[in-house]
Amino acid sequence: MGLHPEQLDEHARVILGSRRILHRQVVLCEGERSAPADRQRRPSPQTYRRQETLPDSNFYRRCVPPHWRDRPPQFFNCGDRLDVLQTYARLRQLHAEDSAASYLDPEKLYAIVDLDLQPAALEHSPCATTEELHEALYAQTMLRQPLAGEHRIWVTALIHKEAFFVLPSVACVYDELHDPPYLDGRRLDLIELCRDAARAIDPSTPAPDHGLVKHFEIARRRLSRWAPPVSLDMDEPEALSRSWLAALGDGDPSTSRTEALARVLFLVTKAKPHWKRIEPPSGGDYTSTADHFRGQLALAVAGHIASLPPEAHPIAGFFEHLHAQR
Repeated sequence: MGLHPEQLDEHARVILGSRRILHRQVVLCEGERSAPADRQRRPSPQTYRRQETLPDSNFYRRCVPPHWRDRPPQFFNCGDRLDVLQTYARLRQLHAEDSAASYLDPEKLYAIVDLDLQPAALEHSPCATTEELHEALYAQTMLRQPLAGEHRIWVTALIHKEAFFVLPSVACVYDELHDPPYLDGRRLDLIELCRDAARAIDPSTPAPDHGLVKHFEIARRRLSRWAPPVSLDMDEPEALSRSWLAALGDGDPSTSRTEALARVLFLVTKAKPHWKRIEPPSGGDYTSTADHFRGQLALAVAGHIASLPPEAHPIAGFFEHLHAQR
């Protein structure tokens, strides 16, 4: 639906009037625009100072590599994907109308949104849709090189940023935590979570991925250009589910093939519903909510991403690109 025009204006003007963005890159991302205690209040600069403690913006802030200590980007949650894109366009418009009332440098304005399955139209981009942008930015889930500096709107390499929280490669992050994550009453097994996601591709399962079934032609075209590590049957959702499960087999989490298969899976099927099933260990000394627990897991993954070289992870590559453009 997007923000109401008055909300959009108010949101954009508060960002433009924040001295925190002066001479800084600004990154707009998805996520709630305020914490629960702030929702009944009119947005203010004080409210926006707390933006970087919210999920989504906090995750991306933690992904900034440790060598980037001098004036890293400022992050702002803007709502859903449409809200982010509308906020990006409105910021540029308002700045052009009255640059004297703005601390923004439009050349330093960026946005990153989830890929999702249904394409969204883009303005102020060399690509017409998010699907075209994805193809321009990525090859085999990694950034294409060299990459033109004209890309200021970005999409995630996988369907949601949450997909990066459930890939087999992050098991090493969770293994080091004092409070390990659980799924269905057992210690989290990321391979089994991937199997659940693959089973959900089949519309006959109890909890199918309806979005994938509805937009299967988009998913099939996306997979066909991705060159999966094995041959997958993409004639229909049921066949894709079966062939992916057969290709995974025992699924050794330490192999690059297993990781590649997981990335292929979360290129087209939803990661968020499976991520939201993860809970803190029961019967221990962990007393916070499951949402807060998952937020802490996301920050642990972000710290891992921040430590990786840009060629090893698409989000690390995104921030290396921003660092070069600062």
